[in-house]
Amino acid sequence: MIDLYTSIVKRGRAMLSLLTECTVLMLRVIHEMYREQRITYEEFRNFTKVKIQFLLENLNSISTEAERRKATDIINKCTSLISQNNTEHMMNVICFNSDILQ
Repeated sequence: MIDLYTSIVKRGRAMLSLLTECTVLMLRVIHEMYREQRITYEEFRNFTKVKIQFLLENLNSISTEAERRKATDIINKCTSLISQNNTEHMMNVICFNSDILQ
């Protein structure tokens, strides 16, 4: 019985590791599509939001240090774009509101 449980746990960890690695690849493709202007910012944000959260919650399940670095790298690239765009949006709102007040 313990052997069966151990086998199931090992398979589960292996599947989670593969799923996280697949998510990294998906984020890289989405990031590239946004950089090439093949998708909009809204699409980029919608496509990446859940994937980034999933990776952040499962970084420790990635099987190798090199893969963890790739995951961290793409998380940083995506969150940087989102943060940058949020800042630009806030500046536009401030400028728009300033124009209205004048």
